[in-house]
Amino acid sequence: MATKKATSAKKTSGAKPAPTKSPTTTKITTIKADAKSSNGASVTGAAKSGKGLPDNLIPIVFVEMLGTFALTLVAVLTLSSFAPLFLGLALIALFMAVGAVSGGHLNPAVTFGLWASRRITIMQAVFYWIAQFIGAMAAVVALNWISNGAFGVTYDSFTTLSLPVMAAELIGAAVFMYGFMAARNYVKASTISKAVGVGLSFMLGLLVASSLLTAAQSAVDQSKIDSVEKVPHELRVKSPILNPAVSLAATENTNTQLQGGSATREEKKQSRFTLEVILGSFIGAAIGANLYLLSTYRERTRR
Repeated sequence: MATKKATSAKKTSGAKPAPTKSPTTTKITTIKADAKSSNGASVTGAAKSGKGLPDNLIPIVFVEMLGTFALTLVAVLTLSSFAPLFLGLALIALFMAVGAVSGGHLNPAVTFGLWASRRITIMQAVFYWIAQFIGAMAAVVALNWISNGAFGVTYDSFTTLSLPVMAAELIGAAVFMYGFMAARNYVKASTISKAVGVGLSFMLGLLVASSLLTAAQSAVDQSKIDSVEKVPHELRVKSPILNPAVSLAATENTNTQLQGGSATREEKKQSRFTLEVILGSFIGAAIGANLYLLSTYRERTRR
């Protein structure tokens, strides 16, 4: 009897290792599923809700509004001769701060360029634009409050469309957007490297646009100008903007400023929020984004 029990015990213990295969199979399946979902997240860039909007839409709107507010203040309060440098440094810092949340657009033209290159949906673009323009208008309100109402801006020149000025905005925006796409899509780069790339691209875009604007201004025939009121629009433009939101707060040269003085409280300060800035920067950003995709098409198809 004892021998039979021992034999049956041996048989039972020998049959035990068989079920160990099922947990191994389950574990492998789980790992594969996780890897699949991880790849999907890296492609889409953010979890989407049923309406095609990111789940973190509120943080995106908040940081885009705050970042555009800060960028607008820097643009308005910076001396024009050092504007490209200071704006580039400001964009580096802001991209590092908000890039991980919203992608660091801070510019309606950048948002349009990403939509035109099919990187975001039109619904996402609308929320970005709302946040960016609110941030810029908040900067206008803040500047008026700080200056006790001296920073008065009018928008009477919205329909102004100078082709030379528009061309400068377009080419500058295309250069910036190409660099923005290149810096942001470089996978091996760190966050700091991407931020520096974006900031330097904006500096380069501003420098290119400034050179073109200077060329356009030098081509104006000034011999027929007999009074400061007749100074053409091209000569009143201080510098290129490359950002429709910031243009809400940026202004043209007033009559007093054209004569070497400081703008008075009574003078109308025309905003740079004009069709030439909007169309130039939007079209330029769309061209720059798609040129980047075209230039990297072969590399992407090899992956």
